[in-house]
Amino acid sequence: MLTPLDRALDQIGLLCGRTATSMGLIHAAYNTLSRLLQREPQNAACLLLLCENYWKQNQQQQESNHAIVIDLLTKSLQQDSSSSPLMSHGNTSDRGSGNRPGINNGNLVGKNIADDSSVVDGGAAVNNGSVTQGSSGPLSSNYLIWTYLAIAYLQTNQISQALKSITQATTLNPDEPFLWTLQTRIISRWYFLLTLDPQIQQQPGALPTIETVLPYYINSIEWSTVKQDHLMQLESHISLATLYFQFSLYEQSLGEMTFALNLLDSIQSSIPLNENLSKLTFIYNFIAVLHLRLNDPNNALQFLQQVKDLAPTESHVIRCCITMSGISLLTNHDAKIENSISLLTTELNTLTKLKSTKNAYFSISSTEEFMLRYTLARCHSHMGNTETSYYQFQQLLKLFTNHDFSPLVWTSIASLYLQLDQLADSLQAYSQAVQISMDKMSDPAIVTSTSTFSNVYLSLKFYKLFAAYGWFGISQVYSKTEQIKDSLNALEQSIELFRSVGDFGTAQRLKQHHEQVSQTAMNMKTQTATDQFLPPDIPIDLLLDYSMYHYMQSAFIVESLDSPALSARIPGVDLQEQPSQSLQQQQQQQQQQQQQQQQQQQQQQQQQHQQSLQQQQLQQQHINQTTSSISPPQLPMIQQQQQVLQQNGISQHASPALPRVMVAQNPSVPIGHTIGMPGVPQQIVQPLPPHVHAQHAQQMGVYSLPYVVQNAAYPNQPNAAGPHPMPMGYTQHQPQLAQTHISQHRFG
Repeated sequence: MLTPLDRALDQIGLLCGRTATSMGLIHAAYNTLSRLLQREPQNAACLLLLCENYWKQNQQQQESNHAIVIDLLTKSLQQDSSSSPLMSHGNTSDRGSGNRPGINNGNLVGKNIADDSSVVDGGAAVNNGSVTQGSSGPLSSNYLIWTYLAIAYLQTNQISQALKSITQATTLNPDEPFLWTLQTRIISRWYFLLTLDPQIQQQPGALPTIETVLPYYINSIEWSTVKQDHLMQLESHISLATLYFQFSLYEQSLGEMTFALNLLDSIQSSIPLNENLSKLTFIYNFIAVLHLRLNDPNNALQFLQQVKDLAPTESHVIRCCITMSGISLLTNHDAKIENSISLLTTELNTLTKLKSTKNAYFSISSTEEFMLRYTLARCHSHMGNTETSYYQFQQLLKLFTNHDFSPLVWTSIASLYLQLDQLADSLQAYSQAVQISMDKMSDPAIVTSTSTFSNVYLSLKFYKLFAAYGWFGISQVYSKTEQIKDSLNALEQSIELFRSVGDFGTAQRLKQHHEQVSQTAMNMKTQTATDQFLPPDIPIDLLLDYSMYHYMQSAFIVESLDSPALSARIPGVDLQEQPSQSLQQQQQQQQQQQQQQQQQQQQQQQQQHQQSLQQQQLQQQHINQTTSSISPPQLPMIQQQQQVLQQNGISQHASPALPRVMVAQNPSVPIGHTIGMPGVPQQIVQPLPPHVHAQHAQQMGVYSLPYVVQNAAYPNQPNAAGPHPMPMGYTQHQPQLAQTHISQHRFG
């Protein structure tokens, strides 16, 4: 049993640990927090601060730090309850066939963590993060524990466990928009990894449709809107825009990005300047790419010109110039490409002067400088400036040794050699690009969050694509030297790599080229149709896609360990023992007591004055005194009643409770259609947003599509108004109607 002195010392230890963590004193924070955690293993605030301390340690060891956090949290949950939801997942990997999620119709099949737990359920007490004492409640009822666990699983690409953990967090605290937004980011990662799974790609209809995942994104927007959390609302719209982009629904994605741009403009005063510029630059670049995909490059360039003129830092200007130059290259317009060369050269000269000036400050990353030089070299190559282009490529290899983007340079150099008919040099350069790409895919430093590619799924996809284009280039060199057999073998390698990342369009075109070359060889002809594909180089639109995902990691970091939204929800630490009432309640009580004293003084003065009046007023005075003596004893009773209500979080003027919707699994739908949801028929109580139509509960993502609303009870409230929900298929088949529906029911 902890004494008041022990609790005070723990509070001081927490404060010291939090201060040391915020100041970057990692070792001091670790020593303080670890000692405190040994004394009180169930101290949630100490546990969360210790996890944050691990995340801020050596960035080169983030993978092991995530594993330590997972191990720390899962063991703490096991100690918290003998029937911990993650009893079978004590390490950082899924063990046993029973714990591995399967794939059924493109959805994860796995037991939900709530199925194995008798401690945590849908009716568990909600912990809003105000944890200051270790004995404030079980760890399994603290939604922040599950949130940290979900992020750690996400960073190690254990997506099924991340989905289960975030589902538990949303069950414990469904009113937190941050959790729903984080859930959409996890689902996006889950979908992206599915597209890289060859087994899934070989199964017709195995990948989930947009109707399957869209309700989660709509639900995130709904909650952030009703809670007036504008930052999470912005993050939710960005998530939905990227989802539409993944499904090639560019008009819908443009609509979400436009709304996000207007929303950012309305809340920019509450966002730090540099963060606001990063978000603004990303949105403008994304809108420009969307206009390009909609065959409107002129509008795309106008958007980028606006933000380039407004951006006050070189970093944001360079990003816009790179995207503008890429779009100009795709338009194949010489005047625009010449203008891009002028812009990029100016920025490169400015950067060179800044780097040569002592103590000069510039916020340009190595990736931005690399892409600036690389794009400039590609523009010169397009305009036929061979010597200048080759010089820039050589500078890249000299300045950025073993850079993550080295395959880009080698592929472009090989393409340049191929144009000059230096076939031996071209073959060597293409082979170097393929070798580096394959080595990077197996490099532990690349397939973690420490890579320049920001995360593993980007590195896997782009390195496979780099290798695919390298093999394609090798096949073209062999075709020029009439080594048809070697050309076909290299082409088959390229086709297989394109298929492995889901680029079936390019794979099909190369397959047709493969058939043409084979037919030519059989007919003993010398024409190989090589000119149709020369020179193989990394497509600019592929680099634009990469830029969007890469810049999103720095502008919208809801799932990042440095997310301000997550840091703001870490429990606070108070030096004093938490009183039974809040400070505001105590102030109100003191004001009421002062008012009582003033009233009593006024009554005494009135009584003294009345004694000097006539005798016939004495009787009336006695009546008044009797009336006034009745009211004071009742005031403390009313105040005590108000204090009890306030302590219980209830207001005398509170509206009726939110409708509680009993949600159960639809027995007619296979469990394979769920995403990290309960694997057995189980009833889960989940609050329905008051502004959402009752019949939207299934489609708008109260839980997921396979669930049906059995009995929605609205105590003392009329039936929900509004039109009936539209079928989820409207998004693809009726885009205009979808935009009208969304504007009326979500934003209106």
